[in-house]
Amino acid sequence: MASQQELQEVVLRKNTEVSVFRGKPASPQHIGVSIKKLQVCFPAMNSDFFSVLAEYIVKDKITSERLTYMIDNVMRNYKYKSLTIADVIGIDKRVKLYTYSELSEMVTEGSARFEDYPIVEVNGEKFRISIKDKIKYNIK
Repeated sequence: MASQQELQEVVLRKNTEVSVFRGKPASPQHIGVSIKKLQVCFPAMNSDFFSVLAEYIVKDKITSERLTYMIDNVMRNYKYKSLTIADVIGIDKRVKLYTYSELSEMVTEGSARFEDYPIVEVNGEKFRISIKDKIKYNIK
C-alpha cells in the first residue's frame, strides 16, 4: 500500500491534483514490453519515436500501474496511425485535492460537508480529498 508521500503531485493553474497511480517506477523490462506492444500496434511509427518515448517514461518516473494504464488506453482508444509523446505520456487519472480555504468556501455555499473530505498529506502539506475518491482509489 502506498503512503500519501508516494503520490505524485502536480499543480495545474490554481487547482491541485494528484495522480491515483502510486508505487515504484516501471522496470526496464516492463517498459520494453510496453514499447513493443505499441510498435506492433503502430508499425508506421519510426523506431526513434519509441526510443524517445522510453526515455520520457524513465525520466518522468512513470509507475508500472500507470504505464499499463497508458498503453492499454492508447491501444483501445487511439484511432490514428501515428502518435506523439504527449498522446501517451499525458494519459493519467487524477483526483482533485482541496485546500482548507477551498473546502470552507464550498461548505459555506452548502455544496460540501467537512466530514465528506478527509485530510491527506502530500509532500508535507495537508489537503482535503473527496471520500469517494479516497475509497475508490485506495488513497491512504
